[in-house]
Amino acid sequence: MNQAHIHLIINHFPVVGTVFGLLILLYAIFKNNDEFLKFSLKFFVLVGVTSVFAFLTGEPAEEFVEHLPGFSEEVIEKHEEISQIALIFSLLTSGASILTYAYFNKLKKYKKSLINIILVSALATCFFMGLAANMGGKIRHDELNSSMVSQLKRV
Repeated sequence: MNQAHIHLIINHFPVVGTVFGLLILLYAIFKNNDEFLKFSLKFFVLVGVTSVFAFLTGEPAEEFVEHLPGFSEEVIEKHEEISQIALIFSLLTSGASILTYAYFNKLKKYKKSLINIILVSALATCFFMGLAANMGGKIRHDELNSSMVSQLKRV
């Protein structure tokens, strides 16, 4: 399995995970449920970690596809720029979640404000993750097709 393939597998986790974490957070807010709130905070930390891995595997994936026919430097660059913004928001959401979780019982006075910050940050993360995923989908994925064909020939 090459780096491009690994990138294609990993990058789905932060995109889908952000949406899932946001839904958990909204449920926790709507139901005023601290257990779901804590779960959403932990989940956003996991999303932040997977975002870093997705971003770090992006450059090796680019090196793999840049020599393929139909490669577009412009599409890759736009994808990379949007991915950087998505990573920043994901890390902000993750960092705010870590702080809120660590001081959950001590910051009762500020809990609502902190949750609102996380909510806004998570919404921005969802938006930029969606843009990054959309732009990434416009990149050729021949790296998967060639490995799948070779695997099918073995069967």
